[in-house]
Amino acid sequence: MEKELDELASQVSEMKKKLVAFAESRADQAKSEIIEQANREAQAYLDSVRKEAQAEALKIIDKGNKDTEALKKRTAGSISSAVDVIIRSVLSI
Repeated sequence: MEKELDELASQVSEMKKKLVAFAESRADQAKSEIIEQANREAQAYLDSVRKEAQAEALKIIDKGNKDTEALKKRTAGSISSAVDVIIRSVLSI
């Protein structure tokens, strides 16, 4: 009877070890799945933010180009006027 109890205790101990190993394996697997899911969500968020930033950058570049063209037009008009004033001044001397 004592031998059977020792065998039973040994089997229970072995089953506990297997159960702990199984639980650790499942925990590692669940951890990996959670990390993968978090990475996918983070990547999706980054992609979304990147698209928004690119759209905003294009708007800023477009506005900058328009402002540059407007400044060039005003500068060209001012230079022409300045040249006219200088020519009139020189001719009136």
